[in-house]
Amino acid sequence: MARRKIEVLISWVSLQHRAEPLETVFANRQSELFGKVSHLVLCHREADDAAEDRSALDKTLKQLSALDDEVRPEIHLKPWKTRAQPTDHAAILAFSKKVLLDLRREYPDARLNLHLSPGTKAMHAAWLILAHGAYVPGEVRLLQTREERFRGKTQPVLEWVNLPNETWAHIVRASSPGSPAEDADTPLWDPTRVKSRSALETLDAIARWAPLPAPILLVGERGTGKTTLAQAIRARSPFRALGKKPWPVVVCGQFRANPELARSELFGHARGAFTGANGDREGILEQVDGDTLFLDEIADLDRGTQRLLMAAIEGRDFQRLGESRQRKANFRLIAATNRPLHRLLASSEGTGDFTLDADFFDRLSTFIIQIPALRDRRADLPLLWQSSLSRARLALGHGLDLSPLEQDRDLLDALSNHPLPGNIRDLQRAAWRAIAALQAGRPRAFAVREAIAGLTQEVGRPFDPGGRETSLPLDLDLHLAAEEERLLKAALEQSDGNKARAATLLGLPRKTYEYRLGRLTKTR
Repeated sequence: MARRKIEVLISWVSLQHRAEPLETVFANRQSELFGKVSHLVLCHREADDAAEDRSALDKTLKQLSALDDEVRPEIHLKPWKTRAQPTDHAAILAFSKKVLLDLRREYPDARLNLHLSPGTKAMHAAWLILAHGAYVPGEVRLLQTREERFRGKTQPVLEWVNLPNETWAHIVRASSPGSPAEDADTPLWDPTRVKSRSALETLDAIARWAPLPAPILLVGERGTGKTTLAQAIRARSPFRALGKKPWPVVVCGQFRANPELARSELFGHARGAFTGANGDREGILEQVDGDTLFLDEIADLDRGTQRLLMAAIEGRDFQRLGESRQRKANFRLIAATNRPLHRLLASSEGTGDFTLDADFFDRLSTFIIQIPALRDRRADLPLLWQSSLSRARLALGHGLDLSPLEQDRDLLDALSNHPLPGNIRDLQRAAWRAIAALQAGRPRAFAVREAIAGLTQEVGRPFDPGGRETSLPLDLDLHLAAEEERLLKAALEQSDGNKARAATLLGLPRKTYEYRLGRLTKTR
């Protein structure tokens, strides 16, 4: 039996009407939310000149206490301790953001209902901005109520405020791929929340390239969120004919042992094309006409299929297996790999390994996005750690209090100083180990040690500073230049743009650091 959705009502205290707008939502039998609100979050201004606010809060709480237990939700007070006026849009927005983020962490699967009636116009504006901009993940709804004397006989006691979900963040969250990856974690690439320089540069590249019809190749280590990033690219592109329906993600590794399967899946087949082909089958290319195709682990696709795919990428004809009819599909291709670029084109003869045909690579690599690893995104680690804990708690199915782990300084320092070769998967493993300890009744300190122990290196793989396997032959000059660039940028990010501090992190004089950084800029 499915669990009932947790309903949370968030509202400012009404100075004029006290509890009346709140009771209309959950204590009026004509309301859709009658008796369904589990938690009421009351925001109120706490300041030297807020005597009227304090009086309104006291009277509101007194009126609510008189309600039957059947309908009265659990009440949580959120004081806005401020010197700002109740019309200060920026200050109210900052407070409202914190309230919603805290609630989403505490209730990851709850439905957040924002009440637009109580409060000042600036307070209403903040709720509208955050809801319409999809600032927090999960379901967020806007509602309003009217006093009974101003409500027509046919008007509902509770009115939903429905705004078009047309922002980038809405599109990304609403449209998920057909086969979501294990490392799919929306906060990894949430444009409203990421802070690190490398992540912001990646999102800037997406903003420039996503609207164009050319293919994009994503290159990044496992667990860096390639599927989530592909989803973000699709959201910014015109190739979304499927709308909110699941769009195909093809993991090419499944075709390594059977190239014919790859051609059948991608191009389709006619009845009798091979043993077991008992009917005509539409291929994925036809299904994504007007939309986006994501090919993960692209280097696992055999050379023959790559050559057939080249024609389709260029808008030329293709055929189903066992059929002579020519077909077309207009789609945008996004491909991904966790192999370094120099290994994508290496000779595979005698190795049993798969690589890319040079002509196919040329067509794929119009735009290449090098996805930063988490060790190069230190500023985002607190957000991603909180997200990993929330996802694990949601899968657990009950509200274990994980807030002490979210801000534990020893744990965050360990994450920041670890190479995290598995990226988001390392955080997910650490989260589960910590939760297992807390569930067993162990103290927080033990849970922290368990989480850190989950960050061990992979067996048999020595760590190198770039977090990459060394594959020879390679161009040493290019390899060293790339590593120098990575370290120079990582130091600048870790020092929040302070070049003197960045130079200290690398053991360089400031002038030497600035010279090397400037030389990189000039060579671009």
